[in-house]
Amino acid sequence: MKKPGIAVAPEDAQPDTALSFTYAYQWASYSVAAGEDAAQCRKLVIPSTWEGKPVRYISSQAFEGLDILEEVVLPETINSIGWEAFKDCSSLTSINIPELVTAIGARAFQGCSLLRSIELPESCQIIPQEAFSGCAVLESISFSSQLRGIESAAFEGCASLSEIDLPERITSIPASLFAGCSSLTDMVLPASVTSIGPFAFADCASLARVVIPEGVSRIQEETFRGCSNLETLELPSSLRYLDEGAFRGLDAPIAIDLPMGLVSVGREAFADCAGLESLVIPDSVVAIGEFVCRDSSGLRAVTIGGTGAIQFRAFHGCSALERVTLREGIRSIDDNAFQDCGALRLINLPQTLLSIGDFAFENCIALVNLVLPDQLRSIGEWAFRGCSNLASLRLPRQARTLIGEYAFGLCQKLDNLVIPGNISTVGRTAFFSCTGLRSLTISEGVLAIEDEAFKNAGIATLVLPSTIRSVLNNAFNPCPNLKTITVKALVPPNMGGSCFPPRWELTSIKVPAASLATYTSAQNWDWYKALISGF
Repeated sequence: MKKPGIAVAPEDAQPDTALSFTYAYQWASYSVAAGEDAAQCRKLVIPSTWEGKPVRYISSQAFEGLDILEEVVLPETINSIGWEAFKDCSSLTSINIPELVTAIGARAFQGCSLLRSIELPESCQIIPQEAFSGCAVLESISFSSQLRGIESAAFEGCASLSEIDLPERITSIPASLFAGCSSLTDMVLPASVTSIGPFAFADCASLARVVIPEGVSRIQEETFRGCSNLETLELPSSLRYLDEGAFRGLDAPIAIDLPMGLVSVGREAFADCAGLESLVIPDSVVAIGEFVCRDSSGLRAVTIGGTGAIQFRAFHGCSALERVTLREGIRSIDDNAFQDCGALRLINLPQTLLSIGDFAFENCIALVNLVLPDQLRSIGEWAFRGCSNLASLRLPRQARTLIGEYAFGLCQKLDNLVIPGNISTVGRTAFFSCTGLRSLTISEGVLAIEDEAFKNAGIATLVLPSTIRSVLNNAFNPCPNLKTITVKALVPPNMGGSCFPPRWELTSIKVPAASLATYTSAQNWDWYKALISGF
């Protein structure tokens, strides 16, 4: 196809002005670039000599953007190809790389979108940055056995490259090296490789197998992101760090065996992995990032070891997650960690656990039984709110545990609850609308029950311990089944407004006989004096 405004030369004709030569005195040879009529040519033949001197160099940006150029023939005298020399030659299908070439510049063939194959000579030891990026139909490339380095994004976007055999001398897989190589199916990295850069295999959508050799200690940011068909992954025992998004977006069924010795699993390392069904994080791990498995819709079972925290939204939205085992050493579960894990039915919490964050298990509607460890110090706001099938709950028995607002709100199947004495305060709305609650034991040691703590509970009787000091607004109002109340405290607790149901809904309030007069005259208690009797 002719370029508008330019006369295209016949394929066998090359105008004398198609090439431009520049003499390099220090090397006693010429470099070559496009001449004024190069844009007319579909084929360019570079001579080996010019004016009796050898032509050794392709200048930087020499033929950049010649978008009708289809074939280039280089002489054997060429030993260097400059940066961006053939960049965006979008019709180029054939070029030879002479045996003497030792240097190829950055982006030399970038955007040569019709180039199908390339053969690099033995003399070429480095493939530079973005050298072949965007060569969308490049299917094969042969390397020198002496190749010792490949720079970042050298083959990025080579969507037709289905296989590649890296030589054993390669020690580093740089950033974005094969990113977007969507036809690449198998990658066994040479044993010489010790480092893999960020985005190195990102969006390699056909990649099914990856073998990473011993010696690699880190998989960097987004290295295998979007490898949606990855089914087999072999990780080395030398691995210590998985960085942010390292395996994000794995859709094919896959089992991942994380090695003992791993110390850090980064943010979103396994997020959006629909194909990941189970994951064991080893005891050696000391840091787990936020969103680590967020929205991994196929994940069914997780075992987590180590001494770190389960970070913010670590498993948020893992809709198929059924079983969670947290080994001893885990000290905290942060905000929203398992929020909306609607299939979660079994969770084992370690005795080392000290805190559960806000919304941590909100709407885990399949959770039936829950045993909280005795040393747990705080349960965050809305931590288990909406766990509508939670029927059995054992609260901590030793620590001065703080229970946040709505921590167990709307747990409508909870029918039997003991508040142990180590929990001095039952927080505001802590058990709001636990409508199935029929049996409530508030142990000696409990000092305060805050606003709406048991509002809408199904209890018929209530016994408050001798240690109780305050019962605040609507703490037990409404409780439509509540009829009898017993208060063991000698001193009338501070009563908030409407903390109990209206007097016409109650049958009796019993208080210590020695304190009967004090109760009937105390603020807010006097409103119930017709119901108050001594025991």
